[in-house]
Amino acid sequence: KTEYDSWSEIGNDGWSWDQLTPSFKAVSNYTSITDNTTFPNADTPANANSQQQNYLGTDGPIHASYNSYATDLQQPYVLTMNAMGISTNSAPQSGNATGIYNSPTAVDRATGKRSYAASFYTKNMNNTNFVLLTRAQATKIEFSPDKKDGNVVATGVTFSVDGSSYTVKANKEIILSAGVFQSPQLLELSGIGNSTILQQFGINPLASDCKLWLFNDC
Repeated sequence: KTEYDSWSEIGNDGWSWDQLTPSFKAVSNYTSITDNTTFPNADTPANANSQQQNYLGTDGPIHASYNSYATDLQQPYVLTMNAMGISTNSAPQSGNATGIYNSPTAVDRATGKRSYAASFYTKNMNNTNFVLLTRAQATKIEFSPDKKDGNVVATGVTFSVDGSSYTVKANKEIILSAGVFQSPQLLELSGIGNSTILQQFGINPLASDCKLWLFNDC
């Protein structure tokens, strides 16, 4: 929760935990817990489900469910953690991920199939505002030459496909989600980062000596 709220606090309006929770619920399809006996000191299934349903939806494309199988190591491991003062957390999706908990998996319990990003893609393939490009690599984020309130503003993305380069413009927002390594790399290639490092590679810094603050939610 703290990391999401930090996004909002540094100027990204609409990206706080409370503001993003409706989106989390919209994409998830939660299967209720029926038995918590394999996970020591967990809340009752009724209470755990009630808490989780505040943050997870029930009709989205991405399934969220709990394993129905536990190894013999699970109980002694959890009890050992509890004895060391690490409490059991029955609602890790609440924004409080401290403690030890049984994390939901993206599996449809009715079919046993993994639920992942392609579930969203296939559901929206016929939408006119959805385009999925394969074999495309983002190479640079384009910024407006004019600043807004002293800040640089992203206006588009340059990418390459089969050796050809293209640039697309954004009407609203650009979401950078290239992973913990390539997200900062793409920002630096675009001129956002330590000016000393960027200038060594002939990149014109767009923001003076800024640091990259990235949060990777796993």
